[in-house]
Amino acid sequence: MRDRRGERAGTSAGDVFALIHDGLAHTRADIGRQTDLSRTAVASRVRQLVDLDLLVEEAAGATTGGRPAGRLHLNNVGGVVLAASIGASKTKLGVCDLAGHVLAETGLDLDTTTGP
Repeated sequence: MRDRRGERAGTSAGDVFALIHDGLAHTRADIGRQTDLSRTAVASRVRQLVDLDLLVEEAAGATTGGRPAGRLHLNNVGGVVLAASIGASKTKLGVCDLAGHVLAETGLDLDTTTGP
């Protein structure tokens, strides 16, 4: 479904972050092709993510013509992800950077039969 500007409805900054995180997009042009967002919409979402320190944009290298495309990368130190795996016999907690590298983890013995 498209909005009144012809853009794919519901493509959020989070969706753009996921494209970069998953290696499906490396430039603003890639994002535009993947999402059908306008240049302005792509720029807005990338700016949001850069302002939140979740992405960094690397200056482009040499080009043979036209404006060179800047490469977008995750800012691995721009935040952390907290994860928990709660099972009947074991509970594991972890903290990861934005690339998914484990920074800290611990295991707990919890009696899950007593309820929450």
